[in-house]
Amino acid sequence: MKSGILLLLVLASTQSLPQSQRYEDYFVHPYRREPQPLRPGLRIIGGQDAPPHVLPYQVGIYVYSASSTDFCGGSLISTNYVLTAAHCADQAMKMDLVFGAQNISDESEDTQIRISSTEFIVHEKWSRASLANDIALVKLRIVSGWGKSQDDQTTVTEILKYLTSPILSNSQCSEASASYARIMNPTLLCLSGVELQEQVSQEDVDPSDSLLYLKTSLFKIEPRIIGGADVEPHSYPFQAILFATYEKETSFCGGTLIDRRWILTAAHCVDSNPKYIDIFLGAHNLTNLGAKDTIQTFRSKSYRKHADYDNESLVNDIAIIRLPKDAILNEYVNVVPISNGTNTYAGEYGTILGWGKTDDGSVSDTLKGVTVEVISNEACRSINPAYEIVVESHVCVSGEGPRGSCGGDSGGPLLVKGTQIGLVSFGADNCTLGMPSVFTRLSRYNDWIVENMNSNSGLAKVRNVLLGFVIAVFAFLYAAVNIFV
Repeated sequence: MKSGILLLLVLASTQSLPQSQRYEDYFVHPYRREPQPLRPGLRIIGGQDAPPHVLPYQVGIYVYSASSTDFCGGSLISTNYVLTAAHCADQAMKMDLVFGAQNISDESEDTQIRISSTEFIVHEKWSRASLANDIALVKLRIVSGWGKSQDDQTTVTEILKYLTSPILSNSQCSEASASYARIMNPTLLCLSGVELQEQVSQEDVDPSDSLLYLKTSLFKIEPRIIGGADVEPHSYPFQAILFATYEKETSFCGGTLIDRRWILTAAHCVDSNPKYIDIFLGAHNLTNLGAKDTIQTFRSKSYRKHADYDNESLVNDIAIIRLPKDAILNEYVNVVPISNGTNTYAGEYGTILGWGKTDDGSVSDTLKGVTVEVISNEACRSINPAYEIVVESHVCVSGEGPRGSCGGDSGGPLLVKGTQIGLVSFGADNCTLGMPSVFTRLSRYNDWIVENMNSNSGLAKVRNVLLGFVIAVFAFLYAAVNIFV
């Protein structure tokens, strides 16, 4: 087996990024990037096909990091643990483990079972520099007991039963039922009750094969905006579509109408100095932007991004665009209120809107929304070293589900109770990992927004005064010439 240094190098979990790498390699920016394909892993050299299931402990592992999907091997050493290499786990955010496979790409194999895990134990002395102690464990979640196997059963089962079950976040559990919402708290752990794999008795399984021949259908949430659904058309009349045109390309972003004349969006949506920006208000379907009855269209060359925007630290990711004329406010087009004050909104639920990438990697034709839980910045930073750049001018939402924003959603709103508290800034490049989405916290920029709107308005007034003065001078001179003539 080729080994050497062909390791899965992704985001460093204990070391800072090399100077040659930029955070923009790992985070969502305007919709220009393509999903990264699975990279070839290590190969068996000089080997041959193994007979089916002769190695029942062999495990295939798809490793998801913030910037790529990679592949590793492992071995099942107990009903709760898979053994693998430290370099496969030290930067992983999630792993999909495949048991009982002969052809790992053939998910229809009756013997396959697939389990996801986000719990990894890496040897504390593992070193990428010396490659010493390259060993890790992946933890599996197994539920066991003699409890009733169906609702109408009057006694417990005689044979010990077990199953593998996905764990839900407490927020997902609360959303499943009002009864759960009333009692869920941080001391409780919630398992999915949807499409769990079949229960099996001790008589059904050879202990040496462990989980390899269990039928499974793991609980999955279809990733959309991510995890969202179509909203009622025109129920968010402040949502804007932005197409920024450059010399050789056009990028796509979202935005919001915050005043008859002003659009709010992300600085990274205009960071490369577009020649002009086409803005559509009152839209729901991207394939019908010519709907004259609801849509108002503008082309602007006037925009202002925050002077201290930094595309390395991703702070001050905010910009405003001035429309060439006032938007007409009606049932399809209207303004959104912006948050102020010191409320962090941690623990509250909000809505993300956008036409951003869906599960197939393309932008959505229709406006979608998803409900997410706002988390504290401290909790956000603790999830992965990549999120250590989160500061007080950011606001984070949990990505569990997976749910969150993706490419093309940039600049769009995060709403809590009808008020915009943030705009989409960045998140993991692989949007389906269930990692947090990060937003610019608008309450930190109220003064900046007002000052820059007034500054541009003031310039317009000055231009109007000067124009009026010039016209008056010409009129006076014209009259004087006529008098003397």
